Amino acid sequence: MNAVVQTPSRTVNAAPLARLDLYRLFAACFGQPSPERFAWLSGKEFRGLMKRLASELKVESEAPPAGRFPGYAAYEAAYLALFEVGVPEPPVPLLESAHTQRAVPQEIVLECVNFY
Repeated sequence: MNAVVQTPSRTVNAAPLARLDLYRLFAACFGQPSPERFAWLSGKEFRGLMKRLASELKVESEAPPAGRFPGYAAYEAAYLALFEVGVPEPPVPLLESAHTQRAVPQEIVLECVNFY
């Protein structure tokens, strides 16, 4: 994954670009539920992408089976149960500040806001 990409004006190391693509994939997968996102995650394009990703990362894993959720409502309910609803907090919050102890949550949120 350390390929070099030639562009008209310069040479670029492809490793950071691949990492950026991986972050984009995670953002697409873990974004708010929508019928369009559900269709994409349930489709052949996503399964092929996951197979290529596993191959690139040299991970011996199969792509998630198609039809994991019977419909959009089940997908949306699972997303909400995992990432947004819980007592006293969601089981897997999608906030960096919930998974690190390097700074107080407010500082981490401010750092992310300043970054973007």
